[in-house]
Amino acid sequence: MFGKKIEEIIKVKGIKSKDLAIAANVTEGYLTDIKKGRALPREDKLIRIIDALELEEREKEELYFLWEKGMSPQNFVERFEELERENNQLKSLINQKEKINIDSIRNEYENKIKKLEDEKKDLEKYKTLLFLLPREDRVFFVKKILKDIENNLKITGKTRVLGRELIEIKEILKDI
Repeated sequence: MFGKKIEEIIKVKGIKSKDLAIAANVTEGYLTDIKKGRALPREDKLIRIIDALELEEREKEELYFLWEKGMSPQNFVERFEELERENNQLKSLINQKEKINIDSIRNEYENKIKKLEDEKKDLEKYKTLLFLLPREDRVFFVKKILKDIENNLKITGKTRVLGRELIEIKEILKDI
């Protein structure tokens, strides 16, 4: 892997192996062994090769990672790759769950908006119907509704919380 990456970088940058070998102070044969995966450089030679390639930080990190992987015992590499796969699977599951949560929240929100819009239409209908009634009947129905609301507030123990709003509603409805 490390050797293939070195070879890929050399091709992309259009560098001749001979020029890289001279710049990194290694032999061309040694560089060929690295590219073919027959050798891994010691850290001091790795640093010279990376410096000679004039890489961006991300590319340097990737090469160093591949070098470390090549220097590690096979069972470490296998365990690392296994953990990396599991990590990617978990990330995928988390992303799916977040998407599902966002979609369900959006659907719930849209349903509540629709319900509120429907209730608003119903209230407009009831208001229109209420004003079609004679004044005496309107007053009777409004008092009945207010009394029901008061009783519900008492039963649920919310009189203190919503009592002020109820008084304000009564004041507004005096004109009906």
